[in-house]
Amino acid sequence: MLISECLSTASFSVTVNGASGGFFHSTKGIRQGDPLSPYLFVLAMECLSRLLMSRYESGSIGYHPRTEGIKLSHLMFADDVMIFFDGCSNSLHGISECLDDFASCYFTLADWHRSIHLNESSFWTIEPYNKDSWAWKRILKLRPLALQFCKSKLGNGQSASFWFDAWSRFGQLITFIGPAGPRALRLRKEAVVVDAIQGSIWSLPHPRSQQEVDLHSYLTTISLPLNPHILDDYEWIAGDSPLCSFRSATTWEVLRPRQEEKDWYDVVWFKGSVPKHAFTMWVTNYDRLPTRSRLAAWGLPVSPDCPFGSRAVETRDHLILTCEFSMDVWKFVVDRCQQPLIAFTEWSELLSWIRAPSSPQLLLLRKIATQTVIFHLWKQRNNLVHNQISLLPASVFHGIDKEVVQN
Repeated sequence: MLISECLSTASFSVTVNGASGGFFHSTKGIRQGDPLSPYLFVLAMECLSRLLMSRYESGSIGYHPRTEGIKLSHLMFADDVMIFFDGCSNSLHGISECLDDFASCYFTLADWHRSIHLNESSFWTIEPYNKDSWAWKRILKLRPLALQFCKSKLGNGQSASFWFDAWSRFGQLITFIGPAGPRALRLRKEAVVVDAIQGSIWSLPHPRSQQEVDLHSYLTTISLPLNPHILDDYEWIAGDSPLCSFRSATTWEVLRPRQEEKDWYDVVWFKGSVPKHAFTMWVTNYDRLPTRSRLAAWGLPVSPDCPFGSRAVETRDHLILTCEFSMDVWKFVVDRCQQPLIAFTEWSELLSWIRAPSSPQLLLLRKIATQTVIFHLWKQRNNLVHNQISLLPASVFHGIDKEVVQN
């Protein structure tokens, strides 16, 4: 009642150029950033906090070893909740039960959308209104994606939409048969599956298209009459997952399939790498650095020659490996690693050199050193081109050596 009063009796005013434009009353909900939001959060989370405390005090959930002394079970801030426990399965089960109890006590977001937006309408047919929230409009835009996962498991046929729910192997029949389907099969768009059944037979007219023939053939595989005691159900089927409920991980894997593992990934992304160095290495490995040769190929009026004074064209391999300036830097680096002197002529040779050591320590050193060298060579190149700042190879190496030692 208190929350209802706060929402229904509030008034708002818009100030334009310092002048108030009158007041208007709140009609539903509150906006993001409303000062009332923290109070509503506290009121709701107080219930969860007390539920958690009762479970800890009863022993259903064990305290984390580092918080047991002060009896710290959880922290809440803004819209985040952090729960500390001892990590055992019994405690995890207790937390799960506690969250289930909390969810059952409140009108969930899904229930709210069902009562406000759906109002006994099909989720697949409703249209967004200008007054709807941004989040709800985005949900409606994602319906075409959801169709490939959301399937209707036929029970008594009293709630599954004949035209818009994917209860057959053809998906949505309104799409399979076409917009003229309701007229051709003499079933209104709002019809449910049971509306197409009379007793123990399907009451559909004689088929006049191949799609209707395929549908009639499929319907012969469904046993009639339908069991009146089994409700229609909905399943979320993502890939080969045996679970029929929504899981974000499996859904993501279907929407964004993984590519094959790259043979260079361990040279670019590894534990101990510096993010900015790894990113530069990633771009360089794909040969996407905006060198002068690439800029000239894009039609920009620039000279393709190397900015370090060489007459060669500035390509990735030249800039990083074969340029005299870069070769001098690599000599310092290889000597510092106490390795035999080697001259790289191709990118593949550099990758092979990085992976050559059998010692994990030396392998890690080469990875870090290579990424640092490439980052500083590209940095010095840009300083020379854009700021006219020129450094000797020894000075560039000094910065490389300092960073490698720090890492």
